[in-house]
Amino acid sequence: LDLADKWILSRLNSTIVELNKSLDNFYINDATKILYDFIWHDYCDWYVEMTKTRLYGSEPDDVKIVVLNRAIFIYEQALKLLHPFMPFVTEEIWQNLAERKTGESIMVSPFPNADEKWIDKETEADGLFMQNVVNAVRTVRGELDVPPSKEINIILNFHDAEKEKHLQKYESYLKRLTKTKDVTLLRDSNKPRHSASAVVDNVEIFIPLEGLINLEAERERIQKEIDRVRGLFESTEKKLSNQNFVSKAPQEVVEHERHKLESFKNTLQKLEKNLESVS
Repeated sequence: LDLADKWILSRLNSTIVELNKSLDNFYINDATKILYDFIWHDYCDWYVEMTKTRLYGSEPDDVKIVVLNRAIFIYEQALKLLHPFMPFVTEEIWQNLAERKTGESIMVSPFPNADEKWIDKETEADGLFMQNVVNAVRTVRGELDVPPSKEINIILNFHDAEKEKHLQKYESYLKRLTKTKDVTLLRDSNKPRHSASAVVDNVEIFIPLEGLINLEAERERIQKEIDRVRGLFESTEKKLSNQNFVSKAPQEVVEHERHKLESFKNTLQKLEKNLESVS
């Protein structure tokens, strides 16, 4: 199985577990959100895009057929999960997805059961990290009006060996999803001159700007991000200074807020340093 397959199978089975919990407790709103996130974000936004790397790449035809069949299998499972909420639409799509016998209906097909051997939270976390990096690069590209067809180069500066190892596994996907020619991995390095920047989970992302960017526009972009993160930092700091919240909230919630505060602080420091580099 490819990394993308392991990731989507884990997400599918995690979704089934979460969905059943919500339905058992009659949390219909939560159930619909769980399905929406899986179908729209996990499957459509990410898995379909990742499979294109193999379907339109140099893989042998028999491998491409396996990839396509797996994508259809996941889609069919998603339709079954969605059927109780959208019976007519899912029935119509399901009937057209494959040859069906007369009288066969999604309504009487088995509802998917979770196979927990496929659930791998580390793989899901790695996939989410890769997605956040892709989103950060796409955001920078969009803000700088870099044409989607134009290839860029990316430099990733790690302060954590584990994160570097995890992202290396997804490097081919990162290149395709961000229209990148070369990805350079560095450890505890300084920001290159004339580079756009973003920060994801304490990993600095640099995009060399030669021929791509107006430096004044980049300064404005970083300042806007500083203002946004500073607002989040101050909001979290205010929450933690409220003794009523600290004493009454569950300990794990308080710790989560403290972790967020530290993360915002680190991000601010890096962004301010990057702003100095282009000033």
